[in-house]
Amino acid sequence: MKLSDSVQAVNGVGPQKLKKLNSMGISTIYDLLYYFPRAYEDRSCFTHVPQLKAGEKACIKGRIAGVENRRLRKNLSITRIDVDDNGALAALIFFNRDHLTKIYKTGQEIRAYGTVKKTGKFTEIEGSVLEFSNEKKSALGRIVPVYPSSEGLSSNEIGKIANTALGDIKEQGELDNIEDSIPKDIMMRQKLCSIGYAIENIHAPSSREALKIALYRLIFEELFLTVCRAMYNGSRLMSKNAVKLAVSPAIYGIIERLPFGLTHAQERTLDEIFKDMQGCNVMNRLIQGDVGSGKTVVAGMAMANCVLNGFQSIMMAPTEVLARQHYSSLKKMLVHEDMKIRLLTGSTSPAEKVNIYEELESGKVDILVGTHALIQPGVKLKKLGLAVADEQHRFGVRQRLTLSEKGESPHFISMSATPIPRSLALAAYADMDISIIDELPKGRKSIETRVFKNTDRKKAYTFALEQLEAGRQAYVVCPLIEATDEKGSAISALQVFEELKSGIFKGKKVSLLHGRLPQEQKQAIMTDFESGAVDVLVATTVIEVGIDVKNASVIIIEGAEQFGLSQLHQLRGRVGRGEHNSYCMLIQRGEISRSERLNVLVSSDSGFEIAEKDLQLRGPGEIAGLRQHGHFRFRLADISKHVKILESARACAKELFESDPELSEEKNAKLKASLEADYEAEAVE
Repeated sequence: MKLSDSVQAVNGVGPQKLKKLNSMGISTIYDLLYYFPRAYEDRSCFTHVPQLKAGEKACIKGRIAGVENRRLRKNLSITRIDVDDNGALAALIFFNRDHLTKIYKTGQEIRAYGTVKKTGKFTEIEGSVLEFSNEKKSALGRIVPVYPSSEGLSSNEIGKIANTALGDIKEQGELDNIEDSIPKDIMMRQKLCSIGYAIENIHAPSSREALKIALYRLIFEELFLTVCRAMYNGSRLMSKNAVKLAVSPAIYGIIERLPFGLTHAQERTLDEIFKDMQGCNVMNRLIQGDVGSGKTVVAGMAMANCVLNGFQSIMMAPTEVLARQHYSSLKKMLVHEDMKIRLLTGSTSPAEKVNIYEELESGKVDILVGTHALIQPGVKLKKLGLAVADEQHRFGVRQRLTLSEKGESPHFISMSATPIPRSLALAAYADMDISIIDELPKGRKSIETRVFKNTDRKKAYTFALEQLEAGRQAYVVCPLIEATDEKGSAISALQVFEELKSGIFKGKKVSLLHGRLPQEQKQAIMTDFESGAVDVLVATTVIEVGIDVKNASVIIIEGAEQFGLSQLHQLRGRVGRGEHNSYCMLIQRGEISRSERLNVLVSSDSGFEIAEKDLQLRGPGEIAGLRQHGHFRFRLADISKHVKILESARACAKELFESDPELSEEKNAKLKASLEADYEAEAVE
């Protein structure tokens, strides 16, 4: 049996089980061995009855003192087996297992495993395993893996298949043929076991210590490869000598002419960017900050400084709405400067595109703002010095690389409006320098957040109506465009739109905005809302970023429990941008038990604090939409818990890339091949 063989080669895997395993993503023996347990039951030690603790799972052994079976009703019976452990009694309880009375008799020596329950001095164990003390193939006396059940296969069934395959592979020496991506020198320094030892002991731990060693090895590997992937992809952006851009004295005049002063955090970030621009290496910097912290202003000043040095700048946004917002903001902040700014999106007319292409290539355009249209082959710039990508987690590696390749060796800035926890940033942006804007501009009002049960929904809309009567505007956000099931458990934007325009907001101008609308219609609706011609905008998360309407003072979010905390915080940031007090109403239509999670938003207005909580609750893959990049498809690692291992992995990766940036040394060949395969796979996705 080889690692590349079909899982069907495992004894006991017939057509039905093969189909189920394939549905779980298990096609080969290799896939099976990398389908790791989710937990372990330590059945390696036996506990005496007096030492048993309620709620814990435990193993006991002793002599049967009595066997009893009772039928409570037609489909429910209880079998009770009393066990004598040197005078201390415990009752083993089994449901609907009448056959046990025919097998186990008074006086026999047995062993059992189950969950301990105590009522006064009386001890019960709700049994899951029962066997004779002389059982040869014992399910006790060892650490037992618990696998994620899926496709109708139980943990026990998966465990049997994995153990059978492991035994065959081990017997034929195939465990030693699993290629190790971690360079040997790093393995020695980190005292990591071999991959074969780790695989064997993750499925069949020989001891607690062996399991600990195996887990550490595999967790380190996942985190190390994640960091290496980010650094390797980043090295593609920074492989050339940098364009040196001096800090033009004129940039300070531009900053002085802004209608507002920069915060200390903005000034600090600009200083970091200017220092990078003057260096020999290509800048690869992430600017992250809370909603409304002024990242666009900082990026705008960096782009202006690039133009003052005789180079061009481009900024790419993931949506046309956001691109137009940036275009408008840059035009306003640079209104007094002699700089030509153009907008290029998918809806730009063919004739205008040709004109923009010509002006870009001749150098007449100083700053270009747009969407994915910027990375089309027709976009050629005469002298690109700086590329900026907003909400860069929404772009793939190839897209960011193509953007940076529009010039000889331009500097690169990424922006993220979703604050990212430190541990997540260490892994996701290992290749980047990070600037944090952790200060909001003066005058930015805090937003009062309230959570409503669905039964109190009318109260939220009544309050919103009062705000409309006072001359304000409101957003209503729904998780879906239209209902996907007959029960309508997930409220839709279409449903709410029809309800509001003929109900509580009758007489007000209510518009509907979602991603399926033609771009021209979306832009017309947004223009009407910005001008005040629309009172209420019912929308999906298309408004999550890029919308800046200062008169909007209320946002109602329907089905709030269906969103992540960081996403809710982003949506909340659509209000509170003007001089008026602002409010966020979270309507919970699902389980009331989830309200504790939503109350995080009530008690905190810090995006970084909320992101940390979101990481703990939902895992890294959902934060900032990062799952699409494949960074965080961890089998074992949990970066909210394994920060120290992550720091070690990151330090090793950093040292590796400093000594061998292109991984050209023979000792790093396997690692390079693995990273190249991941890079190609992401391009396909």
